[in-house]
Amino acid sequence: NRRTPDALQRAIRCFEEAIAQDPGYPLAHAGLADAYALLASIHVGAIAPKVGMPKAISAANRALQIDPLLAEAHASLGHARLWYEWNWPAAEQCFRRALELNPSYAPARQWYSAYLQTIDRIDDALDELRLALELDPLSLVIRAALQATLYLERQYGKVIDESKKTLELDETFVLTYFNLGRAYTQMKMHRQAISDLKKACELS
Repeated sequence: NRRTPDALQRAIRCFEEAIAQDPGYPLAHAGLADAYALLASIHVGAIAPKVGMPKAISAANRALQIDPLLAEAHASLGHARLWYEWNWPAAEQCFRRALELNPSYAPARQWYSAYLQTIDRIDDALDELRLALELDPLSLVIRAALQATLYLERQYGKVIDESKKTLELDETFVLTYFNLGRAYTQMKMHRQAISDLKKACELS
């Protein structure tokens, strides 16, 4: 959830230790899938997608072999289908299945929102993010996803408002400074944009 390379690498080590102790524990495999997918994501970029994403898909599939009804694993697989394979129908199927199995799993709603953005259903995407925030109001990652979606909708003032709320929870969260910087850029507030983007670089 910190979304930094070091944090994700530590998460991978922890999940691998859990799997070594209990190879049949499906949540550890699903967590491993998420960590590899995020490590290879555009916002982290610590490893190449062609390296990280196949590992993520393999770990998600292993989790589903152990427990076909594990919502987290369906969401993990959907995440990879969306961002790596660009297979929109398969991604949608995974997210819908995850939410059918566990409507309260906030990351599934966040990632389903990303899918909805991809097919230009922005209002539905925002609704999913707001539901995700109701489920997990302290999630910095979901708040950053909301900021990013508002940015794409050119609602720059709302991006800044939401970002400031997030910084009250954690003033070191890198994605918030990134979203602030690009919102200020669009508003032609370049000094503030430069300051926040420099902060994002320092924290990244």
